[in-house]
Amino acid sequence: MKTEVEVASAAIVRCSRLLRFNANVAEVWHTLGTALAALGDRAGALTALRNALLLDESRARTHLELGKLLFDTGRFDDALRCFDCAVARDPAFACGDS
Repeated sequence: MKTEVEVASAAIVRCSRLLRFNANVAEVWHTLGTALAALGDRAGALTALRNALLLDESRARTHLELGKLLFDTGRFDDALRCFDCAVARDPAFACGDS
């Protein structure tokens, strides 16, 4: 069974290859961003996730992942805006009182 590091590293290689052919695919940027974040490359992850949103602002999951990354880096106001965007696009991301 592969480790998280091995999976993330393989994802980075695949995404980098795909982006060389077509840099306009939000899902690939999202996957690259989450893989970079898993390996601790916060700057690279921020860039990749922002690229994903530039291509497709409707991606609730990408707003959520960007928010988590911003929260982890102490940018709480920016994180909250991302979380709000995620919930606005997909209410399933809202925390309930139930």
